[in-house]
Amino acid sequence: MQNQLELLQKLFEIFYPVAHAKQQTAQIKSQRFVYYTSAETALSIIKNKEIWMRNATCMNDLSEVEYGLDCLRKAFISPEGIKFQSTLNDIFPNICKDIDDILSSWVPQMQAETYLTCVSEHFQDEDLLGRLSMWRAYGRMAGIALVVKSGAMLSSSAALKAYSSPVAYIDTSGVIEQINCITDNIISNSALIKSTERDLIKAYVINVFKFAILSIKHPGFKEEQEWRLIYSPSMEESSIIKKDVCVVNGIPQQIYKIPLVDKPELDYFASIPNIIDRIIIGPVEFPWAICKAFVELLRSVGVQDAEKRVFTSRIPLRR
Repeated sequence: MQNQLELLQKLFEIFYPVAHAKQQTAQIKSQRFVYYTSAETALSIIKNKEIWMRNATCMNDLSEVEYGLDCLRKAFISPEGIKFQSTLNDIFPNICKDIDDILSSWVPQMQAETYLTCVSEHFQDEDLLGRLSMWRAYGRMAGIALVVKSGAMLSSSAALKAYSSPVAYIDTSGVIEQINCITDNIISNSALIKSTERDLIKAYVINVFKFAILSIKHPGFKEEQEWRLIYSPSMEESSIIKKDVCVVNGIPQQIYKIPLVDKPELDYFASIPNIIDRIIIGPVEFPWAICKAFVELLRSVGVQDAEKRVFTSRIPLRR
């Protein structure tokens, strides 16, 4: 089992060099993450001890997936993309044809079969402010920032079957650079890859493309510093995440709920007292009333030092 785990970790390093580097850095820095939302939604998350994953078709901008797919397609037929294919085909003949056939049938269904929760990296100098652009985008009448500890996104528990991915703010040339890096890794680790089952390598490469499509955004959005938690129940189903049908902004839709509880028997620790680092109340008309309400709300779900975890943003409210 340990050898298999080591193999999977090495393959992740080979085929996901950028994500691997960002995750390593985030682990070392104990990177915190933040979920910007309305006070109403934040209250629901804490009271019900769950956070929702919505379908990829319900993202803010449907063109995001099309953008990632377009960049990947152009990179794949570039000279660098051709080199990647030939390098992999030299180890496993025609494997890229198999991968292309699977992706061609799967991509049209990708949005319908994928569910996401999106957060941003949170930095120390934002502890008493938050990020103004995110307040404006997601705060509505009363914005709340739920800042969570690093384990909430970087946990090694396999029970959830949902995987974190840093968003890459790149264009086609950036995708080509990443493909070049993967090709170099394949060449450097050819002996290991040759000794690995063909189907496992095929699955890894398919997932590389899947996560690339879902995690590439236009460079103009770079200030968001987004990470995505990605769940594909049709490919890998979780015993923890539960399906439901709910109304969101007046639209009935299927969603998946991640429970914010601890399940030690599954090595899953996501209770609110364990994961909430702080709550920041955005620039609003009645900050102290909202602050007191969230202190009481945290106490009700077992947070002993609730008054030390709730803050009001020092960004002045513009009227």
